[in-house]
Amino acid sequence: MNRKSAVLTEPNVHTDQSDEWLDVWEHQEGVEFLETIGLHPGERVLDFGAGSGRYALPAAVVVGEDGVVYAVDTDRNRLHIIRNKAIHRGIRSIVPLLVNGRLPIPLRDASLDALLAYDVMHLVEDRMAYYLEFRRLLRSGGLFSVYPKHCQDDLPWGSLADRTLRQVREEIEQSGFRLQSIHRKRLCHDEQPALGFVLNFRKDL
Repeated sequence: MNRKSAVLTEPNVHTDQSDEWLDVWEHQEGVEFLETIGLHPGERVLDFGAGSGRYALPAAVVVGEDGVVYAVDTDRNRLHIIRNKAIHRGIRSIVPLLVNGRLPIPLRDASLDALLAYDVMHLVEDRMAYYLEFRRLLRSGGLFSVYPKHCQDDLPWGSLADRTLRQVREEIEQSGFRLQSIHRKRLCHDEQPALGFVLNFRKDL
């Protein structure tokens, strides 16, 4: 799922200053953020709606060469951007995965340690179907980390516009995940820094 969906589009203001910050984000700040969220070396991670790699690239730094990051998106061009950046930086742990927006995602059951859904669920109409798919992909105890940008509490837009942060949390819990923690962090949104809430869930047996 492309964060810049062909159906739902968002404004994007890009400047030289944002380029500088993005470089810091991908090499340092994003790495530190994902370590705080709970990613570890050697893990298998999926970035759902990876876009141009603002989370997949720092995640690959965290997991290292013994791990893998599946960058999942419907936009072939954005996956090419991720692949080219990874090659340029000598990152070997990213696997771009082009999907057509239909389920299932072509990975084995319980094959992931962590799954990121950052700034993307507002583009998904049948969210429950995707939450259940994410449960299928995660191992027992696996991390499901969500940045529900564009819910009612944070620039409402798309399918989350009428859902409060609490309601987003409750619908994810209804799919069988257990809330572990809530973080207020600086993240990357539309190529710029933005404060937002990150909800961490665990898949129990």
